[in-house]
Amino acid sequence: MSVKPEKAQPSLTLDNGRLSIHGCLCVNTVSGIREEGNRLLNSIDDAQVDIDLSGVDVNGTAVIALLISWKRDLDRKGRSVHFTGASETLIAIAEASGVSEVLSLS
Repeated sequence: MSVKPEKAQPSLTLDNGRLSIHGCLCVNTVSGIREEGNRLLNSIDDAQVDIDLSGVDVNGTAVIALLISWKRDLDRKGRSVHFTGASETLIAIAEASGVSEVLSLS
C-alpha cells in the first residue's frame, strides 16, 4: 500500500507590495488564507495590487471564490488587482466558471 504525499499547506508572503500564494488551496484551507490575505492586502498602500498565483496548487473551485472575494474587496476601496502566474488549470476553471474576464488571469 502506497502513501500519498501530503499537499503543501497554503501560505502567503508579501514582498515589495506583491502578495504571493503558495501551496494547496481547497475548500478546507481557503477561509484561513482569505482572512490572512485580507490583512496583508490592507497593509499595501499602492493603488494597484499584484497577486502572484504561480505557487498555487489548485484543488477545486474554492480558489476562484477567494480571488473574486479579494477583487471585490479591492474594487470597493478603489484599488485594482493584477493576478499573475495562473496555471493552465486555474485559467480553465475560471473559464468554465464564466469568470475569466472578471479575473483577467495571466
